[in-house]
Amino acid sequence: MCEWVGGEMSFLEPSTVVHQHHASVERSADLGFEVSGRIMQQLALRLVPQQKVVTWASAIIAHDHAIGLGDAGHPDLVMAANQGDAPARLVLSPGGPVGAFDLGRLAGRVLLPQENFLAAGPGVKMRPYSHVRALASASRPDGLMLMLAEGDGWVFSGGQGEVSEVVLGAGETLTVRGPAIAALSATLVVDGVVGAGQGAPQACAMAALRGPGRVWLQSCGEQADANAVQAAYMRLNQNRPAGLPGR
Repeated sequence: MCEWVGGEMSFLEPSTVVHQHHASVERSADLGFEVSGRIMQQLALRLVPQQKVVTWASAIIAHDHAIGLGDAGHPDLVMAANQGDAPARLVLSPGGPVGAFDLGRLAGRVLLPQENFLAAGPGVKMRPYSHVRALASASRPDGLMLMLAEGDGWVFSGGQGEVSEVVLGAGETLTVRGPAIAALSATLVVDGVVGAGQGAPQACAMAALRGPGRVWLQSCGEQADANAVQAAYMRLNQNRPAGLPGR
């Protein structure tokens, strides 16, 4: 929604900052940033001179002139570095809510689905962790591919819909739809897949998680599957031979 102000157009409700972190000069892997917006959020990183982050090229929506983009070892990733002599800004948008994880407070490890990864700051290494093919869905047709973020810096993720956090104590369990997993504590154990037996609908497959640890749930995974099922049903009816009854 816009309004006219003094003959010029401006946004009536500009995006507001919902979280802000100032980097500590005593911590080399620390990173200054702010998250703005409510659902379709933006992440503005404040890089000091020579500081670098790795991110998806498609996630970058703006950056200061001093930010240089280089090879990150993957065709879709870039290394963004502040090549100037003053702090510089890099703005990212995951197309949903932003998750910010301080690995220094998470025992140095957190698990992210590959497509939820947004950016990794100084002091963070990413590597493949596990691939649960039985948790394939419309939104994750190849199954749940988890990446392990390790180190003492910040790693950022993107979510879908609204994101909530569930804390599991030692031995506590939770059964979760694969597409709903936005992030996991590395201390959680995936005990297996429930409802993935022969003949069961693929959308029924759910991960059995066991604590201690935390799981972050994104709310729109089920809707994505529902939309895909509806689209497939419509295609089936369009291709159905004449005289064959519908569902």
